[in-house]
Amino acid sequence: MAKPSDNHSKNNKIISFGINFFSNLNLLIILWGMVVLSFVVIGTMAWKGGGLYQELSLSRNNELRLQQLTGNIIYFDEVLTMSARMAAAREDLSWGKRYRTFENKLTLAIKEIIPIVPEIIGTKFIEQTSEANNKLVAYENTSFSLVKEGNPKAALELLFGKNYEEQKTIYAQGIRNFIDQVRLYAITKVNEKLRRLIWFGVFILVTITSAWYFVLLSLKKHLSMRVKADLALAQSEERLNLALAATSEGVWDWNIETDEVFFTNQWCESLGYSPDEIKPHLDSWKNLIHPDDMPKVMEVLNAHFEGKTQIFEIENRLKMKSGAWRWNLDRGKVVKRDENGNPVRMVGTETDITARKIAEIALKESERLLKSIINNSTAVIYLKDTHGRYLLINRQYEILFNITTEEIKGKTDLDLFPKKDAIQFMNNDKKVLEGGSVLELEETVHHGNELHTYISVKFPIRGENGTLIGVAGISTNITERKKAEEKLKTYALELQRSNNELETFAYLTSHDLQEPLRKIITFGDLLEQRTENLDEQSKDYIYRMKGSAEKMRVFIHDLLEFSRVTKKVKPFEPVDLGNLIEEVVKDFEDKINNMKGNIHVGKFPTLKVGRIQMHRLFQNLISNAIKYSREGTPPVINLTSLFNEDTESWEIRVEDNGIGFEEKYMDRIFKPFERLHSKTAYEGTGIGLAICEKIVHLHGGEISAKSSPGNGATFIIILPKICNC
Repeated sequence: MAKPSDNHSKNNKIISFGINFFSNLNLLIILWGMVVLSFVVIGTMAWKGGGLYQELSLSRNNELRLQQLTGNIIYFDEVLTMSARMAAAREDLSWGKRYRTFENKLTLAIKEIIPIVPEIIGTKFIEQTSEANNKLVAYENTSFSLVKEGNPKAALELLFGKNYEEQKTIYAQGIRNFIDQVRLYAITKVNEKLRRLIWFGVFILVTITSAWYFVLLSLKKHLSMRVKADLALAQSEERLNLALAATSEGVWDWNIETDEVFFTNQWCESLGYSPDEIKPHLDSWKNLIHPDDMPKVMEVLNAHFEGKTQIFEIENRLKMKSGAWRWNLDRGKVVKRDENGNPVRMVGTETDITARKIAEIALKESERLLKSIINNSTAVIYLKDTHGRYLLINRQYEILFNITTEEIKGKTDLDLFPKKDAIQFMNNDKKVLEGGSVLELEETVHHGNELHTYISVKFPIRGENGTLIGVAGISTNITERKKAEEKLKTYALELQRSNNELETFAYLTSHDLQEPLRKIITFGDLLEQRTENLDEQSKDYIYRMKGSAEKMRVFIHDLLEFSRVTKKVKPFEPVDLGNLIEEVVKDFEDKINNMKGNIHVGKFPTLKVGRIQMHRLFQNLISNAIKYSREGTPPVINLTSLFNEDTESWEIRVEDNGIGFEEKYMDRIFKPFERLHSKTAYEGTGIGLAICEKIVHLHGGEISAKSSPGNGATFIIILPKICNC
């Protein structure tokens, strides 16, 4: 089907052809009359007949022009109303441009028609329509302003309101009255000319009788053309109304008998084409449809043609000018059928749904990925409704329990497992639904004759409105892990028993060895008292014997201390570490003063610890700092503490300015009886730092050191704020 502008062009061509044909026909009548009449009559009457003919032709031309102009006035007025309403409905101010264009056209049409008609008719027309027209223009301009201000709803209410419709009715009635008067005037003028022509025909009766035949024939053809023009105008108005009723981006109107299709500018432009690039033919649409979509489109279209569906509706892809494919929702309806029920005319819309389809495709891909993850998980995954009926299980569930998703739907745990196991599962599901929160717990289930343990995470499933609709679970088989844990517990108990026996043995051995050592030292003292009869070598033997016994005594004492540290102490109690360190410092006060050294103690917290063990810890560290001070340099010892909020722990530092050590020996300094220096250089058994490490570990902490030769050493102790030892 052609575009409206093409229809108007065709109508103008038809009218022009009719006028030319009618003029030529009348010319032939005059020439034929001139042949019949005598040269005198023809010469005398030719001037009069030609003048009357020109007046008649002018009157008919004016009549045709008046009909065309009045038709244009109706059309332009409807376009103005349509443009204002479309701007409000679509919130698109570009319709204002169309409005201004046709407003100018309407003004020009009225200005052109006024000089053609009598002044009284033009004046009356202006009086009847001026006020209504001004109000309509004001309403329409106000609607454009409302749209521009972002209030299209108010604009629509204004344009469909009672006041607007009343003024529209007044204006339309004025136009109809004007058209009736114009037509009456035109007919009157034509009749007047015809009467003069008839009187002229009396004088040339023979000639005019033949002429009337051709005149009537021409008049009949002229009236036929007029009817066709009115029909074309009615079809154009109908198409306009259908377009206004459409709400999508593009509108099409299909003449099924000729396969001509009218496409709106929006339809073409939405695909990237200009209206001139799309031919008004069905093939233009077919050539844009994706080949894979064509069979389905034709199937749905034929079903609608056969009356099986109320409307034609399908989603398909159309090729854009850029080469990209656009998803499109095509809706249409047969609006006219012939007497046999065959479709004659169909009208529809095209809507761009690319964004929605992309979202749908993404959602399907997301669902596919989620399903793939669920089905490839080694955990058992399941979904039940609020009554415990299974809705979904994953592949691992199907394999372990030899049942498919379709088979399990609608069944409960009582249908699948031993009663004891099923009740366990159902009770746990009930806790999740009642609590409305995630629940993590261990569950057991029988696989044949073997009991398997699962760690299950169960959580509620809610609908869009927040209502509980079911419970989901993810259960991981930890049977092998549980077996390994049991073995580990057994090994740990055995190791603990062995360690206890070793500690007891070391404690008893150390304790029992002290008695003979005391006797050796005692007898050595007695022998020293009687050395007057002994030679120097014997005295040296006694001295060495006593020295070795004393070293052995110290060694056994330290071993006893180490053994006591490993034993469980009394429950920890709150201890002010600052006060405790001050007590330890007092024990070294004389020694530090003699060495002209200093011990600085910062602020310390109160922690729940073992008092005696903490006293031994700081005693050993301070003693170490004093022992390994540099010769000729007074020892300076700093004790500080700092709380770490990230780890919820206290960092305690004991820094000195002593001889230091190489950090490559770090792994040795905390081992029992390990020494970095000779026994003659520094006394001791090398067990002090081992005791410190044991004490720190018993308090859930860690101890380390930083040092370099000649730059002192820093011992770092990390103790938790709250020890769960």
